[in-house]
Amino acid sequence: MIYGGGYNEIKRQTITPFKALQITKIGGMTNTNYLVKSDANHYVLRIPPKNSQAILNRVKEKHIEKVLTGGGISAKCLYFDSKTGIKITEFINGSKLHRYKKTF
Repeated sequence: MIYGGGYNEIKRQTITPFKALQITKIGGMTNTNYLVKSDANHYVLRIPPKNSQAILNRVKEKHIEKVLTGGGISAKCLYFDSKTGIKITEFINGSKLHRYKKTF
């Protein structure tokens, strides 16, 4: 497993269909996210915290991911493991995470 794994551990994985040239940790609110650069494109690798599947339904998340990607709302998903929650998407240059205030 690569939960919270470092650079060398990620490079050993065979979940990517391309050769990773550079892997940089880019943060995240809950998950550990990495920018993965290949010779052809840039991708985001999401690694959820260990045992997150105990509180999240990854099968439903995978279905929602397909709907969002198909509707052009989300970045194209290249890999999604519904057992671990590990996901690879295309990187959207200039995208940022935003926190929204709850208003009632």
